[in-house]
Amino acid sequence: MRHKLLMVMLSVALIVSLVLTGCAEPAAPRRFLGGSTALTSSFYAAYATFYKVGMEYVPGLTFTQLETGGSADNFKRVNRGEIDCGPTNFSCVYAATRGEGKWEGDPQPNNVRVLFKNGPGGSRNVFWARADSGITCVADLEGKKFYSGMPGSASQTSCEYVLEKVLNIHIDPFVGSLSDAVAAIKDGRCDGLLKQTPGQSTNVGATITDLLTSTELNLFGLTDEEAEKVRAELKWIPILTVPAGFYHDAFPDAPEMNVLSDCALFITIPEFPEDIAYAWTKAVAEHQDEIYEGYRYDDGLDLVDQTIPAAAYAEGCYLHPGAIRYYREMGAEIPECVIPPEMK
Repeated sequence: MRHKLLMVMLSVALIVSLVLTGCAEPAAPRRFLGGSTALTSSFYAAYATFYKVGMEYVPGLTFTQLETGGSADNFKRVNRGEIDCGPTNFSCVYAATRGEGKWEGDPQPNNVRVLFKNGPGGSRNVFWARADSGITCVADLEGKKFYSGMPGSASQTSCEYVLEKVLNIHIDPFVGSLSDAVAAIKDGRCDGLLKQTPGQSTNVGATITDLLTSTELNLFGLTDEEAEKVRAELKWIPILTVPAGFYHDAFPDAPEMNVLSDCALFITIPEFPEDIAYAWTKAVAEHQDEIYEGYRYDDGLDLVDQTIPAAAYAEGCYLHPGAIRYYREMGAEIPECVIPPEMK
């Protein structure tokens, strides 16, 4: 009798448990504003994949992706708490917090925390010019109408700083959006532009592909001498050597060249919930196949192996505590220099 009574009680308890579980409220919604770049940039869709993976694999997480002016603008907005997260470049963090480059003499507070690296390797910032402009090298840009990037973007800041401060080359800057610049290059009002492509991608990107449908272009980079000058004077702007034929589909005969580069990182505010930072970083690390579909890099991205050294390279790039939690679970050693003040 007692055995039967016990079985009945256990059955009732199980039923009640299942009912309560079925009635349990879903995870509370967590909504955040995320920065990106211009809608016309191929990076806009690439950044969207990081937000998409977070929303798909972190219960209750919602991002609203905003069009912004790019890396420097995202750094500024996150640093001021105007948006919750977004992609930036380590050069922005390094230069801003030291009062260099765009922020010369005006060092900024450091209210950003790194979550994860965007892609393998560094970006490629290649110089492009209309073939009929006669521009075939950086020195030819003197006095020419040239688009160095979206106003306030890291690409614009780095390009103009390199040209004017280091190489003493003064362009006639074309000011406007990327789509404005593309239209101006097509009809001859602008001679060329600097365009970034992500990570290890051998695709020239949507912007250059669009231009090539109607406009013959030259591509070029810095000479070895110019590259050495930049390396010596601007520690916060990396230079990469792109192998010959790198853009093998569109420009198989392109020579080896030195290009401006940077390392893209997703940053957030220090107050970003630790559990969300942990879960989002974990989701990105575990779903690289989905990230690849939007970002189109050729080599794999290992967040543990690549994020921590990238952050440590730019002094002042602190990791978010939630990201640190994930990286430690994966067995990573966390350098003291990337541990944020709130964890010390």
